[in-house]
Formats: sequence, C-alpha cells, structure tokens
Amino acid sequence: MAESPQRYSPPPSRPERRPGLLRGMAFTLAASLIFPAIYGYVIQSDRFVAQQVTITGAARLSRAEILHLACLDGAVSIPGFNFTLARKRLRAHPWVDDADVSFGLPWEIRVCIREHQPLAVFDLGRRFIVNTRGEVFKAWAPGDPGHLPVVSGLRFSDISLSGAVLYAPPFKAVMNVLQFGRLPESVVPNRLITEIRVDREMGLTLWVASDPGRLRVKKIKLGYRNYSLKYDRLEKILLYLKKRQSVSEVDSIDLKNPDRVVVDPMGTESFAREDKEV
Repeated sequence: MAESPQRYSPPPSRPERRPGLLRGMAFTLAASLIFPAIYGYVIQSDRFVAQQVTITGAARLSRAEILHLACLDGAVSIPGFNFTLARKRLRAHPWVDDADVSFGLPWEIRVCIREHQPLAVFDLGRRFIVNTRGEVFKAWAPGDPGHLPVVSGLRFSDISLSGAVLYAPPFKAVMNVLQFGRLPESVVPNRLITEIRVDREMGLTLWVASDPGRLRVKKIKLGYRNYSLKYDRLEKILLYLKKRQSVSEVDSIDLKNPDRVVVDPMGTESFAREDKEV
C-alpha cells in the first residue's frame, strides 16, 4: 500500500520580543538622563554642603595647610567629596605620619592628623630628621626644629630608610641614649644635648648645653652599652660635684667604664690636686 504524503507543519511562532526590548532601551535612556541630573542636584545643593570641618591632632601643620591639602578650603558637598583622595594627599605631607578623613553627623567632616614626633637630626653629609621610632622621615630644611640633638659619625649603612628593624650597633646605641633622654627627670634630657658624636671604636660622646641650676658639664663620654648603669653613676657624680663649692664647671666626665669614672674639672685648683678618678 502506498504511503500517504505527510503534510508540513511550520514551527510555532515565538512571541514578539521587540516591544519588550524597546521598553528596556527606553528605561536605560531615561535612567542615563535622570540619574546624572539627580546626582548633579545633590552635589550642588546647599542642603548637602559640609557645615563644619573638625581637625584634631595637628600641632605643626596649620588649619589652612590641612584644609588646602584635603581639598576642604571651600564649599564641599559631602556626597561628592573624595575622602580617599583627601587621605592620600594628607599622608603625602612629610610631617604627617598618618591621617584619616571621615564623615560625621550632622554634616561634618572630621580630619584626624598624627604628625611625626621629631627626636634628632642625623648628619650623614646631609641632615635628616628622625622620629621617635628611629625612622628617617624627611630631610632637614630651614624652618624645621633647630633644638634637636645632632648626631654625627653614623653612616647610611647604619640605618634603614625602609623601616626595617635590623640596625647597626652604633645606631642602636644612639637610639638608646635618645630614649633615655626622653624619660621624665632624665639626668641628661635631650633638650640639653646639642650633639652626639659617634666613634665607631670608642662609642658615644655627648656635648651638653648649660642649664641654670645645674652643674656645667661640657662633654660626657658614654662609650657603648650599660647605659642604665652609667646614667645612675652619672647622677650620683653630678650630685657629689654640685655639693663641692670649688667645682663650678667640668670639661668632661668619662663613663666608658662605669667602674672607673674619670672627671676632668675646669678652673679648680683644689680639686686638681686630688685624684680625678672616682
């Protein structure tokens, strides 16, 4: 029996997608026009302008400097303000150790500054300022603090500009002495130290400025190591010498060996006849 021919049936037609596509395109176009307009209104509206900028932690930097660095020296719209860029600009200043910029209510921008605390000036052929952590944070320039102890005799290889903790013994010795000088009631406070000279073989010598009410001592030879013991010896010696009416000024006190302290007085005939070794 011959097979009857099969009729061709076309596939069912898919629903028309063109109207939906057009609606999506229209929404995207409207959003691209409306949202920028809303954003522009928000950032330009006086309702969203910062009413107050609070700065904390700044001592050396002025308010005007900080506002300029953080781009806050004019009217600032909080929604459009770049807080990340403000932090980066502040942290790039050589005197700024760290900085944070944040939003506070009501309509306030808060700037928190932490400045480097200068400890000494290292003379390495060129002068650099070192903070209390022993980090070189800037080259010394006119206008920088001039009352800091000046350290001479170190080399670039003795210190680390990258913040590493492995330092050479001369650098460690200098930092130990400077940290002793920061202590309250230190027998040799940093404010009286004009220079620390590093002899790589013999150790440290401090050059000390005069201070009213204290025995005038020009040089203190500390050498290396045992600084706690040596400072204790020094305090007792200074108290002893201060009680002697014949001693008003001392050229040097040698504490390199704390068990054999040598005092070299100036202009004291009666004391000169005595043994200078204590």
